[in-house]
This record gives sequence, structure tokens and C-alpha cells, in this order.
Amino acid sequence: MLTALGIITPIFLVIGLGVFLRRCGFVSAEGAATLSSFVFRVAAPLFLLRSVGARPLDQSAHLGTMAVIVVASVVTAVVTYLLARGQPRDRVGVLAQGAFRSNTVFFGLPVVTQAYGDAAVGRAAVVIGTMVVTYNLLGALVLALPRRRISARSWELWRDTFSEMVRNPLVLGILGGVALAASGRALPEVFDRSLEMVGRTALPLALLSIGAALDPRHLPHEWRPALTISLVKLVLYPAIIWWALVAMGLEGEAVRVPVVLLSSPCAVMAYIMAREMNGDEGLASAIVIGSTLLSIITSVGWLVVLG
Repeated sequence: MLTALGIITPIFLVIGLGVFLRRCGFVSAEGAATLSSFVFRVAAPLFLLRSVGARPLDQSAHLGTMAVIVVASVVTAVVTYLLARGQPRDRVGVLAQGAFRSNTVFFGLPVVTQAYGDAAVGRAAVVIGTMVVTYNLLGALVLALPRRRISARSWELWRDTFSEMVRNPLVLGILGGVALAASGRALPEVFDRSLEMVGRTALPLALLSIGAALDPRHLPHEWRPALTISLVKLVLYPAIIWWALVAMGLEGEAVRVPVVLLSSPCAVMAYIMAREMNGDEGLASAIVIGSTLLSIITSVGWLVVLG
């Protein structure tokens, strides 16, 4: 327990610093968005490229693990969607998306790195790359289904979703790392050091941007559904993945890294997609905030359970 607290406490202290900087006016809403964009488009892709490229591919890839995670995500989404059908249409997809969409890059990756070291990043990157595609497709599907109308705007959203996945900086960074690892060659030292300097900013800036972006205004009005979905997201969803991976005979980092990544709180992208696809953005915001606050407890719990 003390070891887990020692891992998690610095992470939430940095998130708290982001909250403080936003509250005291040092970081504006625009500044928080710029910070998040820099991490997503520059620092995190370079960090993943260098980390994946520095290790043999067979140490990171596991098709069975990816299949388990994708199936668990689909099952969680479908069951939550069916149970939420009595809700207004603009809330059904938001609830379903909140139950599975993890903040793997801005929260999960710092926790994995803090807990298991840089050697675990290669395995984490494979999970992140798979989930970028899965989360975008599945998120768009559950948000579109309640309306059951295919309009010109719907086709534009699907087209934009596919386009963004193809051009996603995280995916491009991971693919660049895979190509580098497959080549068997190391980067020239001057480039490697440059990538390391920029990539090392990804994790602390990701945590600062989470804190700076937190907006709890909707949480008091939506705390009941936010709490329910947060428990599914932070406890039930990763527990399904944990059970399935152990049942496959996996152990050690092959189990720990995926579960820790996917036990992270709901990603801010869930709010963005809800807003763009006419979902209840207030509910989406409450789920993001609520799951982030609750993860203070569940993150420690998962590290204690997993070791």
C-alpha cells in the first residue's frame, strides 16, 4: 500500500499543481488547451517513437492481449448501452462511452512509467495504438446509434473520425517506432538525445494539462450517473481485462501494463466527441471529472492488487 501511494501521490500532486495554476490565473483556458495540444501532437508521439524504436518488437506485441482488450471494450460498451436505453437519447451514448474510454496517454502512461519504468513503455505503446482506433470507432458508434438517423452531417463525422485516426499523431509516432525497431538500427546520437529531451516533457505536461482542464461545474448535478459510470470504468472494465489476461496464462508486465493503462479515468476526448455529436456534454464532463477524482483511490487499489 505504501509503495502504491508513493507511486500515485506524485502524479496527483502534479495534477493538483495544474488545478492551482489554472485557479490562480497563471494558466488560462486557452493555455491549458495549447498545453494539451503540444503533448498530444508533439511530446507524446516523440516519446512513444523513441521508446518503441529502442526495443525489439517481440517484447511488446501480443495479439491475444489486444484481442482481449478490444472485446472487453465492445462488451462493456454494448452492455452499458443496453442498460441505459431508458435515458434520453442524448445521454445513452455518453453513458456507454464513459464506461470504456480510458485516458491512456495523459494519465495511464505516466502511471505505468512511474510504476514499472521505461522498459514498460514499449508494451504500453502497443496497447495505446490499438485503443486509439478502437475508442474512436466505438465512441462514434455509441453516440450515433441513439439517433438512428444517417444524415449528411453523420457521414461527415464518420469521415472525419477515420481521417483523424489515420493522421493521429500518437498512431504515427508508434508506427514510426515500429519501423525503427524493425530496421534494427539505432538513431544517431544527436537525434536520439533531441527526441529524449522533448519526449521527457510529455508525462509531466500531460498531468499538468489534466489539472488545468478540470472543470467541476457539472459534477454536482450529475454526480449519481457519473459515480455509477466511473465505477464501471475504473473497477469493472479493467477487472474484466485482468481476469481474461490471467485466464490466458499471462503474468507479470503482460497483465500489469494493460490493466493499469485501462484502469485510468475517462478521457477528455469523451467530452469532445459528445459535444461534436450532440450528446449531453454536461454529463460527459461530469463523468470525466468524477472518474478522475475517484481514480485517486482506484489507482492505488489496482497497483496494490497487481503488484
